[in-house]
Amino acid sequence: MGANGSTVPLPLYGKASDIWGRKPILFVALGFFEIGSALCGASQNMNMLIASRVIQGIGGGGIMGLVNIIITDLTSLRYFPRPFSFSRRKIVHVDV
Repeated sequence: MGANGSTVPLPLYGKASDIWGRKPILFVALGFFEIGSALCGASQNMNMLIASRVIQGIGGGGIMGLVNIIITDLTSLRYFPRPFSFSRRKIVHVDV
């Protein structure tokens, strides 16, 4: 499955956040992530763990996408690259 669990729902989260607002949809994504995390901790076998990780990935993908959308809503075009450069620097630092 790979990254499909987190990338496939991104357009749905984006459109839903346009319709109902950023905050409620971010809470929905957090809920998916929390439920998936709880199911991962309670999984009894590998199939349940994989299914739980898919649910967790759906929530995590929504969190990552919506945070980027919220950052773009909060910053002006003049200072637009700064928040993304700081967040990408943290990701690269953690990966190394």
